This record gives sequence, C-alpha cells and structure tokens, in this order.
Amino acid sequence: MIIEPTSLNGLPTYTCNYPMKDKELEASQGTKEIYIHNAAPKYRDLDCLAEFHFQRGWAAIGYHFCIDADGSIFATRPLQYMGAHVYGRNRQSIGIAFFDLSTCVREKKAMDAFLSLTQRLKEITGEELPIKSHTQGQIEYLNQTLQAYNQAFPHTALDSISIPPNYLTPAILTSLQDEFQTRLMTEGSRWLATPRKRSLLRKLKTLTNALKVCPGPAYHALKHHVETTPLS
Repeated sequence: MIIEPTSLNGLPTYTCNYPMKDKELEASQGTKEIYIHNAAPKYRDLDCLAEFHFQRGWAAIGYHFCIDADGSIFATRPLQYMGAHVYGRNRQSIGIAFFDLSTCVREKKAMDAFLSLTQRLKEITGEELPIKSHTQGQIEYLNQTLQAYNQAFPHTALDSISIPPNYLTPAILTSLQDEFQTRLMTEGSRWLATPRKRSLLRKLKTLTNALKVCPGPAYHALKHHVETTPLS
C-alpha cells in the first residue's frame, strides 16, 4: 500500500493507494449519516485491515476513512463509492474507523482530526450527517426489515428492537438477541409458513445473529466530545 499526503477541502489527509477492484465498487446514493467503527484490537494497521477486507471478498477497505491516535486521517475508500461497513445501511452513509477508539478519545490530535473531518464532510455533502455507532446501524436495518415483515404479515407478535439508553454491553446485547430469537421461533411456528415468510424470518435471524457491540464503550466519550466541543 502506498500512502501519499493529500487534502480534503483543505484538511491534510493521506490517500491510500492499493489495488481496489474498481469494477465491483458501487456508486454511493448520497450521504445522510456517518457510522463509527473500531478497527482495534484485531487490526491495528491499514495493511492488516485491507488484507482482512479482501479476504471477505470486498472490492476495497470497507471504511471511507481511518483515524490514528496521532491525528492522521487516511482516505481508504473514495467517497463516490458506497462503503461496506454496516450491512443494509451502506448506500447513503460514510464509514469512519479508529485505530483504536479507546486510545483516540484520550488524544486531542485524534479528536481534533475527527471533528475537522466531519466538518469537511458536512461541507462537501451539504448534509448534517448525524453520527451513529455501528450497532445503531445494525439495529436500524434489523427494525427496517422487521417493519417489512409486519406489513406483509400484520397478525404478528414481533415488535421493534431498541437500544437501551445506558451503554449497550455484550451481556445486554446477548440478552436482546436471545429474547428476539425466541420470538422469531414462536413466530415461525404460527400459521402457514409461506416462502416469503420463511425468507424474511431467515433474514431477521441472520441480522439478529450478526449484532455486535461496536465501536465499544469509548463511543460515548466520542459522542460527548462532539456534542460539547464548539467548532473552530
């Protein structure tokens, strides 16, 4: 991977040049929100991250930007292309990952870099770009799929899933998953299971199994910093 200094609307960044599968990249359909991810502890550098994402069959690194603790901003996927970072929410979003967030939230350079990046992205897109966690995006898409199920089969016992107002721990998430899986099993046994019903229930089960706590407890410190730091 060749990393070259560049800029984004005057903000110093680094462009990551590596062999993307350009023909497989899909155009973005506009940008409405930003999702936050944590590349650590499993992947602490760009080369490892790229290798992992290519192993998954992706055309490029899934995130549009990565931020290091020293405040370096790496452009890892061109903004004109849809990301691959929150299944079901990629078409109109930007993915930003940290190396690693628990360290970055304690480093002024990293937080300043994040605020500057989000401000530039708002200027470029002309959108407010609310900041959300990876987990929020997962649950939003799960609930969107659930809404489609309830519309197709109105006599249902399935309600939407909501994230607790306190920090979502792995234990709380596991409890939510277990509860919802039980509801899915109950729903699957009701009435005649048509092909469309079976298909939607399988998708809901897959989405529920994929839920994870990301980017972790440091996300709340990041949100607090964003909400309390005035723009320069």
